[in-house]
Amino acid sequence: MLRNIIIFLIILFPSISLAGNPLYMKPDGTPLGWDTSKTIKYKVDPVGLGRLSYDQSLALIQLAMSVWENVEGAGIRFEYLGPDDEDITQENKYEAWDRARDGNYVIIMFDNVGDMSIGMGNAGILGVEGDDQKPLYFSSGDIRLDGQYVDGDDSNEEDCSLLDMMGAIVHELGHLLGLDHSTLHYDIYYDVKWMFAAREYARYLPTMFPGLTRGTGEHLINLHPDDIATIQWMYGNGTVPLATGNV
Repeated sequence: MLRNIIIFLIILFPSISLAGNPLYMKPDGTPLGWDTSKTIKYKVDPVGLGRLSYDQSLALIQLAMSVWENVEGAGIRFEYLGPDDEDITQENKYEAWDRARDGNYVIIMFDNVGDMSIGMGNAGILGVEGDDQKPLYFSSGDIRLDGQYVDGDDSNEEDCSLLDMMGAIVHELGHLLGLDHSTLHYDIYYDVKWMFAAREYARYLPTMFPGLTRGTGEHLINLHPDDIATIQWMYGNGTVPLATGNV
């Protein structure tokens, strides 16, 4: 049923976007997201990410979560439930997904061999409250982070800084919350990536931009106005003034 819901929503809302947009839309034209009257509960893979200990990995994730929690008026709150029951691998990830769906929580997986993720990380929705015709809220999800980027071994993937990894986590949390990619200021990304412009110009890129240039994580962990406006529109409780219109 979830697959049918997601396919239906993707048809309603195409994946190509320029500025910030929600990933999924309900049939009534409103964005699909989490119920902010509740916390978004999560469990974490009990093995650390790359060379990091479990406590260090958890601290990095919680710092990334605080970036979204601190958006005024969005009402995003995460609740830590503890470590998952077992180290999650390609072989047992489906059982971990089932536990997350049954328990209505997000499972955060550490992929330390590179067979569960593409790039530095991925995020997805596992369950939705409601039915095909009237989806209400996300009820469970997952994030997969590639520990090869922070394992101290450049023979698999070239290591990045912890700031870059935190930037990637903030980005994947944005997808978990229902934000699509934003290609705003693609020209700046191109110039920074190919060193036509200094890395400091990456501060003009949205956190939800679909690409990360090494050494720019410090800018990704500070949300761009585009990211903030999108999350406030999706989750705003009326305390933040927003103006919309046609151009």
